[in-house]
Amino acid sequence: YVFLKSGWLVGLFYLLVLSGVVAFVHALYFEVLHHTGTKDRLVGLARRYLGRSGFQFGFLAVVGGLLLTLVVYLILGSEFLRLVFPGLDPRMSFTIFWLAASLPLLFAEKRFARLEFLGVILMTIIIALIYFSARTRGVLAEFPATEGGNFLLPFSVVLFSLAGWPVLEPIYAFWRSSAFKTH
Repeated sequence: YVFLKSGWLVGLFYLLVLSGVVAFVHALYFEVLHHTGTKDRLVGLARRYLGRSGFQFGFLAVVGGLLLTLVVYLILGSEFLRLVFPGLDPRMSFTIFWLAASLPLLFAEKRFARLEFLGVILMTIIIALIYFSARTRGVLAEFPATEGGNFLLPFSVVLFSLAGWPVLEPIYAFWRSSAFKTH
């Protein structure tokens, strides 16, 4: 929808550029975790290297960002459940999704990292199935390449979809304790 409103070329531009930037930032954060050699995470590192004000800013940014992200996921997830099960009460779909999404938090970091990896694989398969089963041959050619007034529209959507830094910490912990670690 966002690519349709902004133009597929504009959306593709943001997807490619922001993917590169986010991948670089993720790799940089992974290296910081590796080189500090502590169990400190983002906020702990902010406290250590940026002092009290850096810690406070980091804490507000991390907690605020995660809370807003979780609210978005809860709303979208419960609405998705209501699409799959149309007769489901909105409060019930919200509760079911909340419980199902919270269940992996009970697992150890290794299991959580494996579940995250499995989730990425399953999402990729689902997206591929939807893409290849859709009857959209030639429809992309009908989309505008650019829509002048909506150049900035895809920025936040694409950035939100790519910014998965919280999962880097469990992945790093898994990497640090596993046989995948190389010296």
